[in-house]
Amino acid sequence: MEDNSISQMCLKCEKAHKRTEQRLRESNERLELAQYVANLGSWEFNAKKDEAIWSKQLYNIFELSPETKAPNIAEYSKLIYPDDLSMVAEKARAFQANGKLGDAISFDYRILTPKGSIKILHTERRVIEGDEN
Repeated sequence: MEDNSISQMCLKCEKAHKRTEQRLRESNERLELAQYVANLGSWEFNAKKDEAIWSKQLYNIFELSPETKAPNIAEYSKLIYPDDLSMVAEKARAFQANGKLGDAISFDYRILTPKGSIKILHTERRVIEGDEN
């Protein structure tokens, strides 16, 4: 009897897990659609590893292939319009050095895409995780 009860619990857990995965997939699809419609991209950046994760729409904005790895700081810097590079770098440096959990900044800057387009971007940056030491 006990084995049957454990099997039933496992089956219920597996079904709940599958429902949760399906809801997560659907939520991600809605997010991708909303970003596409709004022409809005999102990203995460791990400063310690110099690694980023970009949304599909951010790749589209930068006219890059979503199959490529998101650029690191040096690669990203090459996409910033040369006249704006020092301003963006200084804001990023100051924010990284002084930003605490929940802090945010926003500013506008230009990019120069690999296809030669010049675009004006508005960025909103927020510290969502960090060292609490």
